[in-house]
Amino acid sequence: MGNYSVILALAATLALAILILAAIRSTQAAQDRTDDYTYNVLAREGAATGLNLTASKLARDTDSWADDVDLYGFDNVAYGAAIFSVDVLANYSPTVVTGQCNVDTVDVVSTGVAADQQHVIEATYVRSCRDEGGEPGRRIAVASEQQFLINGESAVFSSDATQNANVHSNDQLYVNGDPQVEGYGTYVNSYHCDPSSCPGFTPNDDTNGSDPNVFQGDEIDIPDFDASEWYPQATYVESTQELDGGTIDFTNYNGITGFGTSANPFIWYIQGDLLIDGDVRFLGHVMIVVEGYLHIESDVTLLTSVPAYTDDPPESTIDDPNKDDMREWIADNVNDEITAGIYVEGSKDNKSDEPGIHINSNAVVVGHLVANHMVHINGDATIVGGIITGDQMHFNGKNVTWFTGLNDSVDIQGTTVALPEGLRLIAYSEW
Repeated sequence: MGNYSVILALAATLALAILILAAIRSTQAAQDRTDDYTYNVLAREGAATGLNLTASKLARDTDSWADDVDLYGFDNVAYGAAIFSVDVLANYSPTVVTGQCNVDTVDVVSTGVAADQQHVIEATYVRSCRDEGGEPGRRIAVASEQQFLINGESAVFSSDATQNANVHSNDQLYVNGDPQVEGYGTYVNSYHCDPSSCPGFTPNDDTNGSDPNVFQGDEIDIPDFDASEWYPQATYVESTQELDGGTIDFTNYNGITGFGTSANPFIWYIQGDLLIDGDVRFLGHVMIVVEGYLHIESDVTLLTSVPAYTDDPPESTIDDPNKDDMREWIADNVNDEITAGIYVEGSKDNKSDEPGIHINSNAVVVGHLVANHMVHINGDATIVGGIITGDQMHFNGKNVTWFTGLNDSVDIQGTTVALPEGLRLIAYSEW
């Protein structure tokens, strides 16, 4: 009887041990499954981070991606509890568009590893280009060689709601206020955002992922404009012009006909300043070359590229951008291509610390503006076109710039820059 009791006790102990062992094994299996899931999530996050970083590199580069694919990859980069590596493969032949934008395609393979779990994301990107080149203002809404100061609540919008209106400084981008920019902000040397981290930069076509929309970029070519090079080609030469209103038809100017067309633009050469103090319309394709200074007074409307009797543009302010109506007006009247370029060599009183272009509050200007010296846009002024300066750019107040293209006929050649719009994702898979 005693031996039987011992045997029963041992059997019960063994059964309990088996049950405990099974429970431990079940718990361990569940823990292993949880660990596998956790590490797989971490591995995927690592792979996704690697992909985003590589896509940002590709989007910012203007050279052919296929020239050196190693520039864009990563090797065993730590990301929390995971690591990631990215390989970029150039399996396609680049197509160069007029020497300006390399339309090439690459495969990106991003691998994330956490513990014994691995996740792979493969994507194919192609570079996206808007056109065949042109000066910086063709691709960037506002560009400056020196400091670009946004002081207040200025806005930079795109006439095409699917495209960006980017701004750039070859020196410092200094934001002191709360602007609205439908694009990226880039700088070469430094940037300053006060009082926040520039949240108002919101590209219409955002290829930057979770990265900041204000970032360091490559220097772009903004050459000095030499008015004298255009003197021999001028259609008509005049001294300082003070315009207080009216319409100037460059297809029939002072009896001169046969100019003012896309094939044969009018070159109006001004040996002095251009001062506008009244509502003026410029008709026809025209390059206005100013040796001196451009000043546009308050409450003035300067319309170029617009038919003689069209309605004025709708009001567009920072408080009420009126985007739909403004985009419709630009599409109907400007056809997304400015046909008047105003190129300003000098500055006020020929002083280096004075602006080359000064536009006052409530002025409305439809035209593409290029200056060697400072550009001051003040108050509630509205600009439709692009702005480039070889000096500083100052936006003060609540002015609004609507970026749109420049017609080839009035584009000064030789100031081209290869800045593609970004990249497009054309294939994606992960496992």
